[in-house]
Amino acid sequence: MDYLWRNYDSQKFYKLDSSFKNSSPSLEISLRKDDIAIVNPLPRFTDIFDELLSPCDSWKYQESDVKALSNCLLHFLARLDRLSGMSASALHEEKLDQDLLNGCFGESAKKIYDNLNSERKQLILEFLRRQESTNGRRLYFREVLRAIYPKSSIYFYHAENEFLICLPQKKMNLIAKSSN
Repeated sequence: MDYLWRNYDSQKFYKLDSSFKNSSPSLEISLRKDDIAIVNPLPRFTDIFDELLSPCDSWKYQESDVKALSNCLLHFLARLDRLSGMSASALHEEKLDQDLLNGCFGESAKKIYDNLNSERKQLILEFLRRQESTNGRRLYFREVLRAIYPKSSIYFYHAENEFLICLPQKKMNLIAKSSN
């Protein structure tokens, strides 16, 4: 079974399968293609979309208006479904993710964060949430560094008031070998 809101994207267009030609009675998603998802409203949303799916006077509703309205309603339902199953910490982390991606922490942080894999992004979000929950009284710099770079070492050099960080890695051969 395909979860209706899998890979949810606010830019995706959700379209009702009003003809039910593509739909199986128990499946919520009839088809996914690029930025379009065709939704079978019967399993969960019959009451909501019944009026839009019923035959009616053609002058009453324009097809483009019905498509736009159903897309809007499906996005609203997606947000409700997704939020109802989320914890407060997950909601907070989702907000932090959006803030990072929107550059609220600065453009350099946005670029760096955008290039991280999902596992490292989740670590960053978790530690940012923890730090914010303590109103900045507890910093997680060392923990984040060790979580991202497990073999790292960190030392605070008091004379210069700076951190010294060692990130051990394998030596890389920077000289390209000739195939001649």
